[in-house]
Amino acid sequence: MIVNAILCVWNEEDIIYSTVKHAFAQGCSNVYIIDNGSSDKTIEEAKKAGAKHFATFHSKCFDEIQKIAQLNTAVETLNALCNDEFIWWLYIDADEFPSILTSITIIDFLKKIDSDCRAVHGYLYEHIPTHEPYMARGIHPADCMPICHKTNTYKIPLLRYDHGKEHVFSLGGAHSFSSSDKIKVLHDILCIHHFQYRKPENTRARLAMLAQKRPDGTSRLDWMDDNSKRMHGKPRSMYYNRLEQLEKTYSENRFRNLAADSLLYDYGKLVRWYDPLSSFWSEDAAMDDKSAAFHIWKATHLFFMAQYELALCGFHDAFVKTQDKEGKEYLMLGMARCFLAMSDAEACVKTLKAAVKADSQAVRVAAVQLMERALSL
Repeated sequence: MIVNAILCVWNEEDIIYSTVKHAFAQGCSNVYIIDNGSSDKTIEEAKKAGAKHFATFHSKCFDEIQKIAQLNTAVETLNALCNDEFIWWLYIDADEFPSILTSITIIDFLKKIDSDCRAVHGYLYEHIPTHEPYMARGIHPADCMPICHKTNTYKIPLLRYDHGKEHVFSLGGAHSFSSSDKIKVLHDILCIHHFQYRKPENTRARLAMLAQKRPDGTSRLDWMDDNSKRMHGKPRSMYYNRLEQLEKTYSENRFRNLAADSLLYDYGKLVRWYDPLSSFWSEDAAMDDKSAAFHIWKATHLFFMAQYELALCGFHDAFVKTQDKEGKEYLMLGMARCFLAMSDAEACVKTLKAAVKADSQAVRVAAVQLMERALSL
């Protein structure tokens, strides 16, 4: 069975290496890149990860119609060169990391489904920036941003192309497709992990490049703005609001990872291309191991990997090193959750007695809820 991935990219150098590695880890045989005139090292990073640069096109602004045409033309061309009975194609954006909800690889899942199924549907799971590092080259972004919420936005990024049959057109960012054949779709199978927020400085710079006006009064968002007016009656596209609210997004979600004790997906079984228990020691992701930020990252990662004793040590080290009062309050929650997971109700309650007096209302509320669970043990 062949599964190929294809992406249209523009200035994605901070994430594309991991995106490509993820696609290969899911069982893709090839990953093809179509570049919309990137001015950074996107193509270089993609090639380092093993991707193939299929084509480059230039456009004055983002143009969804042209993007769709480029992707479908590439898939048609590549399918014509293959004599296999069928090929699966995975259409993704650079900030999307689709996974099967049952925690097996995409290719292993496709090998088990009925032969009449030719499309797979899933929802976007929006990941929230909570702590440093928000992104690290070469690792799955979920290792830096584990917390997410399931959105109502769906996509159908997996399509099967059968030899001798008409082309199935992927449309609108893989949100839909068009075919003369009646195609059976498997619904709500994919968890499409979405990482639109990365390192604050990188995220701001990219959004600013999208939104900035040129001397002639145009911007890269012209197509999106026009589409927002026609389709939703809004004066401008969502990217402007995202840029304006960026600092608030990072500040309001700070330390939320320490207030969460469960996720919407199986973090430990997330398909990775490296040992998840040593990811924070990788050369690409290295931080100062004396910093509080490093210990918060390590402890959070270990907690969701169910390594509670090690996580407790990490939270304690971070508590000692941090000078941030709010951070210390949240770190008490992290330590309490570790005690609770280890069924040490006495230590959990002792830790929470301090947390319930915190200045942060969010910490107090979470502490009371944890206290109730600890007292019921």
